[in-house]
Amino acid sequence: MNKDLLNKLFGYMKGKLIRKVKTANCVAIGDVAGYLHHDGYIMVSINNKPQLAHRMIWIMFNGGIDENLQIDHINGVRDDNRIENLRLVTHQENQWNHTKAKGFYWHKKREKYCARIRVAQKQIDLGCYDNEEDAHNAYLNAKNEYHTPRL
Repeated sequence: MNKDLLNKLFGYMKGKLIRKVKTANCVAIGDVAGYLHHDGYIMVSINNKPQLAHRMIWIMFNGGIDENLQIDHINGVRDDNRIENLRLVTHQENQWNHTKAKGFYWHKKREKYCARIRVAQKQIDLGCYDNEEDAHNAYLNAKNEYHTPRL
């Protein structure tokens, strides 16, 4: 996929790809392209090959994507492909969006909750606490410090 081809095939309006060219499967010019995949992303077929719409939109506006980078949905909504909601991030930065991580575990020998966080493939121990809430708060504070995306 390249910027020129994508801009020839599609227009963009409020996070949606709009077809500029009639396709073999009878989709009309002006129709919104794509379908919602079971994983929550919008997929669009080009030459019978499914492509991620958010990647296509990024390329239309910004050109290619370095193979070491990913497109992140800033608000975490996988089908919100507005260009202002998309940003380039590393794989690790993209993992920071997982809000379900509690950041602590029960240490049987110490009989305490120990907090830790991963930064640049290194584990940082954040201390051990008498209760889950304190351990979780230690993790959240570290997350705010270490997991701030670059702009």
